[in-house]
Amino acid sequence: ASRGLRPELLYESVPPGRGIIGQVASRGQAWRIPDVQLEPAYVPLHPGIVSEVCVPLKTGEQVIGVINLESERAPGFSEADERLLVIIAGQLASAIEHLRAQAKIRQLNIALEHRVQERTAQLQEVNRELESFSYSVSHDLRAPLRGIDGFARILLDDYAPHLDEAGQRYLQRVRANAQRMGKLIDDLLGFSRLGRQ
Repeated sequence: ASRGLRPELLYESVPPGRGIIGQVASRGQAWRIPDVQLEPAYVPLHPGIVSEVCVPLKTGEQVIGVINLESERAPGFSEADERLLVIIAGQLASAIEHLRAQAKIRQLNIALEHRVQERTAQLQEVNRELESFSYSVSHDLRAPLRGIDGFARILLDDYAPHLDEAGQRYLQRVRANAQRMGKLIDDLLGFSRLGRQ
């Protein structure tokens, strides 16, 4: 509100869609009034106003606001003034739309960052579970394999004279397969570490 009017008086005095501003907002077209006293739609909120020009701020076909200029002098506003105000309104509407788009992009970026943080936390949890699994595989499978390989070696070292050639060959196969299984476990653990990285 201008000229000392309290905003609540301005809003209470003019119902939505009424007055010059309300009509321009609902129609979406500029309106230049050379003499407000001759216009029945004019709502006299400011004493001494002689002429008025009002232009909608539009993005596409949607009215997002109104620019209203009043004059206490005659003849007031010309057609050139109205055309200039239409140009200014178009630029202002574009700037407002641009700012709204930037605000929306900022909100989307914030939401995206939040989702990235959630996904990162989930990935970290999965990595912890994978590390736990890797430790379990490493510890729970390697120990029995070392035992199998160790006992097979002891049998070969200490009891080789009591075993025939086939028995010794079977024990060497047991040892080779235990060592091969140990290598496969090492490869599996290496692969899981590579996946985490």
